[in-house]
Amino acid sequence: VPQFLYLPEGMEYMTYELIADIGYAKMHYSYKKGFLYLEISNSLSDMSQGSIKQNQENEDEVEEIETLSGKMNFVIKNIEDGKEQYTASWDYKNVSYNFYGEISYEELIKILQNISFSM
Repeated sequence: VPQFLYLPEGMEYMTYELIADIGYAKMHYSYKKGFLYLEISNSLSDMSQGSIKQNQENEDEVEEIETLSGKMNFVIKNIEDGKEQYTASWDYKNVSYNFYGEISYEELIKILQNISFSM
């Protein structure tokens, strides 16, 4: 599970859902007047946003970002035109991650730059 070593002011962990049988977890965070979510899925389950490899095949732009765990590839998309709602998807050690919600692009990048994975 990634550690977010940077959280924007007002972002707080709330709760999580775990479905161990299918290797899926969803963490909920409150942020300003909305919510942010982190979905985690092992190779046995399928997340709606897809993996980096699938997104590359669909020609989505992959951004390489230097994180606290080294350079990683992310697919970042604006969820809804005209609003600051983004999704960031990535794979790390055969696990797929999807972080999304109402957040500015700049804050999202700061969060991703400050991700750390425990060894």
